[in-house]
Amino acid sequence: MKQQQGAALVIVMALLAGALMLGMSGMQSALIDERLAGNYRASVQAQMNAESMLSAFRSMASRRQLLEGIFNATYTESDFLNDVTGAEGFESFDKLGVTFDVSGDEVTITTRDMGTNSSIEGTSVAVYQRASRTSGAGD
Repeated sequence: MKQQQGAALVIVMALLAGALMLGMSGMQSALIDERLAGNYRASVQAQMNAESMLSAFRSMASRRQLLEGIFNATYTESDFLNDVTGAEGFESFDKLGVTFDVSGDEVTITTRDMGTNSSIEGTSVAVYQRASRTSGAGD
């Protein structure tokens, strides 16, 4: 009788150990999934922040004059950040960045969110051409 009780105890302990291992494995998997989802959300938010800066620039009424200012080097990156972050309601632009790359009659504006939501970065790029005086083409 004692041997049967001992065998039953060993079997129950083995089943409990197996259930514990399955539970711990499931919990670890859930934590990894949660971390991945958080990183993806932060990545999407960073991309949206970078794109919203360009969107705010596109919607500015004085965009053509500002583009001419970029071509003439009178409108700087800090001016851009001041104008855009004020329009979009960003609290601070410490982790936001913009670069202008002027090449002939073309300017490339690159906006960056350098980790406002954790350490994830997002980048968005827009290319504008200077309007030809004879064609009447816009930006």
